[in-house]
Amino acid sequence: MKLRRSRIPSDIARQLPRAARSNAVELANGRWAAITPTALLVADESGATRHPWVLWTAAHWDGDRRLLMFQPVDGRTAPLHLTLSSDAVYTFTTAVRERIESSIVHHEERDLGAGMIQVLIRRTESGELISQTIWNGPQEAPSHALDDIAQLEASAREAVGLSRAGTPARPVR
Repeated sequence: MKLRRSRIPSDIARQLPRAARSNAVELANGRWAAITPTALLVADESGATRHPWVLWTAAHWDGDRRLLMFQPVDGRTAPLHLTLSSDAVYTFTTAVRERIESSIVHHEERDLGAGMIQVLIRRTESGELISQTIWNGPQEAPSHALDDIAQLEASAREAVGLSRAGTPARPVR
């Protein structure tokens, strides 16, 4: 059984790099989403919005609602929810997962009792390595854990040859 792919309207196709057009999927609102090595692109006839992979920790597919939900690294970035127009999404959602994961160069985590701290070293669109410190716990990271968090971040940065960060920021949720 061959799946029929929708054809990208030419005014939207012009907004996307040629290589990204082959993996583009139509969204329920008439926009299109496409994958590039460094970012997700969401396009309509007026332009394309870039969503760099380093902004997301994961993406989750809700097949009942045809909804792809991107989980942001921190509270400064709003979650991204895309409703797809089709259920034929396996290739696209697999590529999204692979792109998010491929932006992670190194990963360390530690259970601090009150929650889990995660340090990701990621490659940005420009090729720069950055560290992201993420707190997964019931509330904000406790003050007494900040030294452990700073040590874990320093360890992760050193593992990839980055200098120690200055004063570590409070981890984001």
